[in-house]
Order: sequence, then C-alpha cells, then structure tokens
Amino acid sequence: PYPLQTLQAYQVGGLRIIGLDTTMLDAAGGTMSAAQLGALEDELRKDRDRPTLLFGHHPITYESAATTEAGPAFDIDRPTAIALQRLYQRTPGVFFHHSGHTHRNKRTYLLDDTQSPVESVEFLEVGATKEYPGGYSLVRLYTGGYMVSYYKNRTPDALAWAQRTRHEYYTLYPHYMLGTIADRNHTVVRDLSGLTPVSS
Repeated sequence: PYPLQTLQAYQVGGLRIIGLDTTMLDAAGGTMSAAQLGALEDELRKDRDRPTLLFGHHPITYESAATTEAGPAFDIDRPTAIALQRLYQRTPGVFFHHSGHTHRNKRTYLLDDTQSPVESVEFLEVGATKEYPGGYSLVRLYTGGYMVSYYKNRTPDALAWAQRTRHEYYTLYPHYMLGTIADRNHTVVRDLSGLTPVSS
C-alpha cells in the first residue's frame, strides 16, 4: 500500500479498495493534498476497468454539499471534489464512493450537463453508530451487482442511546439523519463477474 499520508490501495478477490485521507487538522471540512490526488490518479490509471470501491470521510457531491445541515464547508472543498469527480469519470471501474462525517444516510450522484444523475458511480453517506440512527451499512458484492443493507444496533444500551439522541435539532434529527428506505437499502445491477469469492 501507499504511505498513510497519501492513500491506501488494496486488491481483494479482484476488487480494488482505496482509502482516502480527507481530514484537515482542526477543521470540520475536508480536503486532499496534491500528492494524494496524484497518487490516486496513478493508481486508477494502472487499471481503469478494475471494479473499484473508495472510502473517504467527507462527502464530495454537489447535492451532498448543498443539503448538509452544517453547510457546504462541512464537506470536502469544491476543488478537491471536482478533481475526484473528474478522476472517477475517466475510470470506468469506479462504482462506489463511501463516506461518513454527516452522520446521515444519503445516496447521491454526480450530475451531467442536463442536471440528470450519472448513476455509474454511487456516493453513499452512512449514518452514525454512536448516536441516532445508531446503525451501520453493509455492502455485499455479487457477480451481477451489489446490495447495500442498513442495520440498527440492537443492544438495549444502543437502542436507549439512539432514542435519547433522536431529539437533537429540536426533534428534527430523524428527518435529516435516517434517510429514505432507498438511501438505506438498495440493489444496483452492475457487471462484477470478474470478482472472485474471498475465503474467510
């Protein structure tokens, strides 16, 4: 893998998994250095068609920035977001970008020139485990696509804490954080037949 200050890239069963460091010291918003963007471009260029899943802490789509409760500055900065989007558009294998930070369940896409969603890459923000909605998402890959499933934490303490924290934002927290059923649970048809099972 690359050193931590640039990125981490691995291959598992034919799937390329890339971890991006989008954090800034003492700042809520995110960014990526020129070195990290360069390392990512080099990695993606090596095999543009390889199925690729990316993880970064901050969301990057315009829709996410425009709808984030704390404002656009809470997400990744726009120059970095645009650079990432252009890289993904040049890399057919990229199909999924996972992020957190907003603590909500929300699924977004890039927009084309007509402002229609480009569904070749899914951008998924996932809810927090430490407060409402108090759960986690699993991504399952198959030869014909992938499935995202959201699960609530079920221990009594976790449920009690989720109930207590749902009253934030003057009780509007659930409307913002939980997301739609389609945000939390969905299936995407895509050719992933080149992947192979990984034994546990």
